Amino acid sequence: MSEGIQGIIILILISLLCSVTFHWYLKEFKPAILTSAFATAVLFQLANYLHLGYFDPFFLIALVTTFVLALIIACFVGLFFYLIKQKKAS
Repeated sequence: MSEGIQGIIILILISLLCSVTFHWYLKEFKPAILTSAFATAVLFQLANYLHLGYFDPFFLIALVTTFVLALIIACFVGLFFYLIKQKKAS
């Protein structure tokens, strides 16, 4: 498995973990997706720093990119939580 694929898998796992955690504790949709995406981007860049030993020269671009990808994943996780809540309510 290439290093790029490993990075994508790690990003997805961190994003799923953060999204589930924030959607579980924060009941409102928008704050949950924004904080989840921000936490994912920071944690992934921190993991990348620990792996490389230095910040990537394109750190800011990578931060924005991971934030956008984490935001998309957080929206899907939030939709799942929304559907579960609707099912419990009816």
